[in-house]
Amino acid sequence: MIALWVRRVIILLTVSSLDLRADLDHARLVEALPAQSEESIRVVLGSIENLSTGLVTERERIIEGRREVALYEAPPTLSHQSVFDDLLEPRLASFATQFICEGRDCGSSADWANGIFGFRLLYGPEQYQHYWVGLDSVRGIWQTIYVGRRGNGKVYYLTMSIRSKMAALSSDFVEYAGQKLWRLPLSEFENAKRNVAERLRVRLGSGERVTLVVAVSGPSTDANEEPFGLSQSLRQAEAIAGDLRAALPESVTVVPQGLGILAPVPELPEARVDLFWFD
Repeated sequence: MIALWVRRVIILLTVSSLDLRADLDHARLVEALPAQSEESIRVVLGSIENLSTGLVTERERIIEGRREVALYEAPPTLSHQSVFDDLLEPRLASFATQFICEGRDCGSSADWANGIFGFRLLYGPEQYQHYWVGLDSVRGIWQTIYVGRRGNGKVYYLTMSIRSKMAALSSDFVEYAGQKLWRLPLSEFENAKRNVAERLRVRLGSGERVTLVVAVSGPSTDANEEPFGLSQSLRQAEAIAGDLRAALPESVTVVPQGLGILAPVPELPEARVDLFWFD
């Protein structure tokens, strides 16, 4: 039985991997900040208030990843509401809304413009502002929109796209024989495991019984290890499985598998973690 299980895992894992939206017409790009190295990015998920101790948000998330930011001046023929609606509508097909506010419910426009985003051109009367945050949990991408109308009537908007570290899983997403697989280099897993667990909770937290397999593959770094590297990869898989068991609901059974060099993928020669599940 164990041999058949391991063979099934190896067959699955050796299958080859499969693999800022355009905005308003005639908008003028004012400033763009291209993606830099990975950083900790604050995503505001509630209204804001400026206290003596500084800006306070009702709710926020810190995302580890890369971001791209662009500031535009909207076409003069569009109202602030039309700009927001035109930006939001196409995104709703791919992104689940995490937070949305309009007008004074968002808080001070000056605090958003200067304290949150750092673009003074976004400042204007509070009643003319709009803010939205969406998440594509499959690809690990967050997007935000902020629209503001200045006192002179000009409308400016900011878009921000954040590709979290978890996007590395999605870029190597495999669907095979009705089973789903996420793949991540072992060297990156320690930093990403909190986000991994969170995304797995979204995927697997329905309460139905699911078996999640944690498979570690790759050559051994231990000179005393047996030729196939099975023992070391199993120890690594057991450690990861322990972390995931603690984070996932009891309906998810986590099974570690150490495959050593028995499940090579040519495009990923380094040690890797594969996570997949059977309903």
